[in-house]
Amino acid sequence: MMTFDEIRNLDKKYFEIALHTHTHENLKNRSFDLIEKDLEKNMQILDAHGIAYSKVLAYPYGKYPNKGKEKTVFFSILKK
Repeated sequence: MMTFDEIRNLDKKYFEIALHTHTHENLKNRSFDLIEKDLEKNMQILDAHGIAYSKVLAYPYGKYPNKGKEKTVFFSILKK
């Protein structure tokens, strides 16, 4: 694992920090409330440590709710 200082000092020409959730759980199996709180915590920690990041998400395990209404709700959480 890297320290926050190490992350802050990464060369921006070669590294981009983005979101990957806080707990790194499979989002397909989690409630929408947990997903939203997990992403908020991820952003709060990065903000608190002065880590600049892109607001894009790499899905842990490559999984997310991707069918019908679940997909719509999930993407509305991401937009928020």
